[in-house]
Amino acid sequence: MAQGSRYQENNAWHENSVIFPWKDVNGKIVGADRQGTEQDFEHYQKRGSSKKVIAGSDTNTGYNLSFGKGDQTLVLFESPIDLLSYAQQNYPSLKENNATLLSVSGTDAKRGAQFLNDSIAAKQARFNKIIVAFDNDKAGFKAADFYDRHIYKNPITNEPIVAERQIPIKGKDWNEQLKAGVTGFKTLSMTDNAKRLEQLEVFGERPDTTQSIAAEQSPRMPAKNQSGMAKSKDNLNKKLTKTQRRRENEKNNKSIIREAMNKVTQYQQDPKALQSLLDFTASGLNYSARNSLIIKLQRPDATLVKGYRQWATAGIQVNKGEKGMKIFGAPVDLKTIIDTNGERIFWKDATPEQKNLANSKQLEVQTIKHYPIETVFDVRQTNATLDQIPKLLPNRPIDLATDKSPIHLDNTYKSLKKYADDMKVTVYDQGVDDQLINRPMTWQGQAKGAFAQMKADPSKRFIFLRSDLTPTDKIHTLAHELAHAKLHHSQAKNNWPKAIKETQAELSSYVITKNLGIDPGQKSIEYIANWSNKLKALDAKNTGKIINQALQASTDVTQYLSQNLSQGEIKQVTQQKQSKQTKAAVVEQNYQNQQRHR
Repeated sequence: MAQGSRYQENNAWHENSVIFPWKDVNGKIVGADRQGTEQDFEHYQKRGSSKKVIAGSDTNTGYNLSFGKGDQTLVLFESPIDLLSYAQQNYPSLKENNATLLSVSGTDAKRGAQFLNDSIAAKQARFNKIIVAFDNDKAGFKAADFYDRHIYKNPITNEPIVAERQIPIKGKDWNEQLKAGVTGFKTLSMTDNAKRLEQLEVFGERPDTTQSIAAEQSPRMPAKNQSGMAKSKDNLNKKLTKTQRRRENEKNNKSIIREAMNKVTQYQQDPKALQSLLDFTASGLNYSARNSLIIKLQRPDATLVKGYRQWATAGIQVNKGEKGMKIFGAPVDLKTIIDTNGERIFWKDATPEQKNLANSKQLEVQTIKHYPIETVFDVRQTNATLDQIPKLLPNRPIDLATDKSPIHLDNTYKSLKKYADDMKVTVYDQGVDDQLINRPMTWQGQAKGAFAQMKADPSKRFIFLRSDLTPTDKIHTLAHELAHAKLHHSQAKNNWPKAIKETQAELSSYVITKNLGIDPGQKSIEYIANWSNKLKALDAKNTGKIINQALQASTDVTQYLSQNLSQGEIKQVTQQKQSKQTKAAVVEQNYQNQQRHR
């Protein structure tokens, strides 16, 4: 911990706060909680003091402490104070269990899964248990329910990560129990957690003992609706259950995305709309190609998009009443039960009896890949100021529009060439001009490069580049041919006509070079109009698929460049780290980081 300086809040200066620094899995400080030390019940009500996440904090982590190796058990808390209170009460067992304690500063249980993902990728951590030690209240049980519905497996050990719930035996949270001088905890299975949540949703929280006796004894009047009429028993019976609400929300969210995707044919007709999509994808906001497409279809003027919590962490609020855009979140393994009729039942919708039969292996349990739907907002829907926006934009690997350093240009080319090497594609940029001269002219003129594959041995793949290309032209051409290599090799599932293949490669290379700061300039409208003409020949059902493939190819490359290039300099990555990144690719299939979806 650290002592913070005096700070201004609610138009007043406050005494020194306590700072709880957040470290990522590599020990780098990437954020912090700020806990006030003065009591102010007027502004902070029941909590009585200021509690805030420092703007700009990386919400993939939180305040955390490790004991022993800290790589087997992960325990989640709602706040640093709860974390420390738990540690003080259970210290002897923490080292023995190689535990890491993590505060998520709220009840976002998914952050625990992200922390696991990052730890396994960076340190090959052998986590086998996650304990949700949130408060003993409805919000805590509801957040913990996330781990009842999803299954996680450690790709290093290939063993499941068991989830359980722990609650204090006295008081609502661990700090209340510590102040009461009591130790110990009650362990619940995730099934027990779900039962307790169901009870709380039916009967509500326990009465607040701090309320006055007079208030408890006062007669309760029937609830009234907006028209002033008391709610009838029939109306109360019509209230949706938790499962029904969830299903209704999922149905509505899927309908929003489906309706958006029906508009994808606009990119066949409107070159400016297509260019706007490409520019948005090139901005490097770390969304998947599919999500970039879905965002633009819902809000064509979207430019800078983040989730509600991401905006809040940056000290920016979403305007009241704003309607967000729906996108697909990181996939998770969803637990399902196969009943006696062979029907699939989501674990979250199963009855207690079905769960008991599944746990006793009398009913089969299977996992499916599930993409939860999340909500994001454009910067225009927030109170962000012009001064704040530049700080929120992602850094480009290099801005080739202004950085003409021969060394930096060469580093960029080498990074793209290394990407080709990782794909097992050999790049030749000398001594192959004669092979390119003999190729037919395209609508853009003489061929500057080509992708080739040996018929006798499809594993032998090559990219040829003309030797007389300028540095920026060489980068653009290599990006174009990389798209061919990713999408149009002989094993590719789709065998599009040649015109469509060229269109996909140009769409992809446009995004890559735009991400690197190369602006196509006045010719871009001409080029994109030509691509749109090619797309018009397609069946409408194929438009989204073709564009998404092109954008996915470019997104893979731009994310690789961001990881390996910074301001024109190649990032120093040790061989050991590269090996761990390779293994992390397995993890990414299970959790997908939010790196593309958040």
